[in-house]
Amino acid sequence: MNKLCDSLFKYGLHDTSISNIGIEDFVLSLRFDEGVYLLDSANKETVKTDKIILKFYIEKFASESVFQHLDCRFFKRRKVVYVTIDEFINKINRQYNEINNVFYSGFNDIVVMNGRFDNCEYEFIVENVERIEFENA
Repeated sequence: MNKLCDSLFKYGLHDTSISNIGIEDFVLSLRFDEGVYLLDSANKETVKTDKIILKFYIEKFASESVFQHLDCRFFKRRKVVYVTIDEFINKINRQYNEINNVFYSGFNDIVVMNGRFDNCEYEFIVENVERIEFENA
């Protein structure tokens, strides 16, 4: 495994909820007010943390904006609805959501999260991730 996977998969995000999303420069922060799960060596969920922030540090090359590295879409009744990052952040910040799965691809260092709101499912993609950190909130 590489360093990004090691950092990301120390914690289990399944059945957790993003409370808030913030963006500053090329750092995307996901806040989990209800915590996330610590994983043991067999990748089994052990205990839940206190409030925690997941930070994605995004490579700055070849782009002027962090938004060029983020993509999100909603799935409603078998239709794909592409939304802006602002629309996605606004929905996350005001409505309960639940993460189902998190995937990592070494191609362009991509992290994909899929989850659901009460009326639709979502997919959130972060590309060109340089570093991942969890820190106490």
